[in-house]
Amino acid sequence: TICGEVEARRKEAIKLAKNSKMVIIVGDKKSSNTKHLAKILRKFTRAEIVSDAEELEKIKIEYPIFLTSGASTPMRLIKEIAKKL
Repeated sequence: TICGEVEARRKEAIKLAKNSKMVIIVGDKKSSNTKHLAKILRKFTRAEIVSDAEELEKIKIEYPIFLTSGASTPMRLIKEIAKKL
């Protein structure tokens, strides 16, 4: 089972993914939560998981874009990637 906060975040992510050409998910590629979120969002749009800002250089960015993260991703990393985008 998943907690209510994670479920609410997933529902919101799905809404935003439906209106985006791609989503960047910040998090650990080994994280069960992050991988599951990517699997769900790939039903609606292109989804890429990144663990650091340098990984963005390897990805073709498409706009409009949506940025989200796994549940335990540090805010400093999310901000760093948002700034780079």
